[in-house]
Amino acid sequence: MPRDWWIVASPASGDEFERECSAHITVHITLVHSEFPEAIGEKNVLTIELADGHSIHAQRIAAQLTYRRLIEGIPTDRLNEEIVNDVEELCKRVFFLERCIIIPPTLSPREFRGKSWRELPRVLIAGSFRCFKPVRHAGHVYSALAVAWFQSSLEPLVSEQVLPLIQKLDWARHAEDFTD
Repeated sequence: MPRDWWIVASPASGDEFERECSAHITVHITLVHSEFPEAIGEKNVLTIELADGHSIHAQRIAAQLTYRRLIEGIPTDRLNEEIVNDVEELCKRVFFLERCIIIPPTLSPREFRGKSWRELPRVLIAGSFRCFKPVRHAGHVYSALAVAWFQSSLEPLVSEQVLPLIQKLDWARHAEDFTD
């Protein structure tokens, strides 16, 4: 796992995961997970009902500060563009999924000491989501997709502004099917 991500939650079966804090403190947590958590009464990390009727379940959530690589100065349009363009590759490395959807961020105008710029929300959050029905191949077990979004804080995990945008996601168009 790249060291620039904080793992917020990961219900992988018996796997340990780490939560890194800005003070370089790492907390190890082990969670137990079933492929079909409803069967044993286990709660999902995050479940979202989509407008198209699909119910998606987060398998792993990761977060990082949006401007973690900005040491000093103000964000430029070029830096903002690089950050957004890097998200898909980051998701591939963290979640091992080829497909990633980025919910378009809202840039806020800012001004300080006579300088103006547009700022991305403070936190980038991404998740590996599953739906327990395939979208293209009936013989497959589930469909999956990485979804990334920006918001002003880590809590709530999905802000009121972002949730409707995720719910509008066209799961059947973007997700891929798996058999494992």
